[in-house]
Amino acid sequence: MLLEKTCNWKDLAACIVFDKWTGNTDGRQAIFAKPSSARKFRLKLIDQGHCFNCGEWTFPDLALYGVYFRNCVYGHVTGWESFEPVLSRAEKMDQNDLWQLAQGMPEEWWSRDRVPEDMPKEWWEKKSPTDLEGASANCIASVFLPPMPWR
Repeated sequence: MLLEKTCNWKDLAACIVFDKWTGNTDGRQAIFAKPSSARKFRLKLIDQGHCFNCGEWTFPDLALYGVYFRNCVYGHVTGWESFEPVLSRAEKMDQNDLWQLAQGMPEEWWSRDRVPEDMPKEWWEKKSPTDLEGASANCIASVFLPPMPWR
């Protein structure tokens, strides 16, 4: 299996923190790459184009949004601690941190003139990282619960 030959496959679970927090309405996509000198593949997480509901600036919360299509990559997830340290780091961020991150992105990636003026405040109030344990908990649990015998 490719996962056994990949050094950072657990990053897929950590990325759910980002995908749920930013309202990524696409499934998680990844590339497996291996330089000729490396022993293992390295996972590269790509395509954040559907964050903020693909430019609609809303936060739908459906189970498979942001999830990699092969659920076996989440076999190590046993609870919220499986999303650390990313979850704790996100919880400690403030609005200034978000704007600093945005300043590092090429403007053509997000077209500032289309961002609603009150969007950062609204996003922060409605989708604080801690909200991952509330609104997204049922969605995430539906993906990570052990499979039932009849599935």
